[in-house]
Amino acid sequence: PGNVKGESNFTIQWEVSGEAGNITHTAVHFGFKSGGPDVKDYGRFSKVYTGRVPQQFSTELIAPASGIIYFRVHAIIDGADIYSNEYEIRIIPR
Repeated sequence: PGNVKGESNFTIQWEVSGEAGNITHTAVHFGFKSGGPDVKDYGRFSKVYTGRVPQQFSTELIAPASGIIYFRVHAIIDGADIYSNEYEIRIIPR
């Protein structure tokens, strides 16, 4: 979503696609400031999922009271790190 109400649950969905392979890690890495190329800059991450390519995933997060959440999805497929673009979600204060 582009924005969510503060202190409410919201869902992020993503798909890991491409040639067949083993997904040993995929998660949403997020924080309250824009991260750099290293997902460790975000400071937080969702539940970690595993599986086979292609596969769809979703995770539920809880929005803070206000601000902006920055995030990107990270996947490790057959030992290779894959990163999505960075996205942001604006929090609408209650």
